Amino acid sequence: MATQTCSVKRATMNSNTGQSSEPTVVTGLTGLSCTARLPLDPRAFERARAKEFGANVSLWLVYVFGDYDIRDGDLMTISNDNREYPVREAIPWRHGRVFVECVVEEVQGTVVAGEWQR
Repeated sequence: MATQTCSVKRATMNSNTGQSSEPTVVTGLTGLSCTARLPLDPRAFERARAKEFGANVSLWLVYVFGDYDIRDGDLMTISNDNREYPVREAIPWRHGRVFVECVVEEVQGTVVAGEWQR
């Protein structure tokens, strides 16, 4: 089931300026054993919200095996495609086999401040 590896990046907050830093790889969160992306059927609300913002959003499930500090808002890079995916939700499971269930999103084409972004 674990056929891929992934790494996780996280932005940090500068306590002096209140600004977020550029996301960097989190120590201990590289080379993690995980599944390939599995399709998650987006809810009607998500599809409607995506259309409102001019985006095509796909939600995916990724299971990371082990007890890791993956958080909502992190960026995950999966080895098979080497793309970054925002982690929308990270749910740790510690019953029986220990893993983190991550819902990641793939946004294809968004309109931000009147400009087309890819």
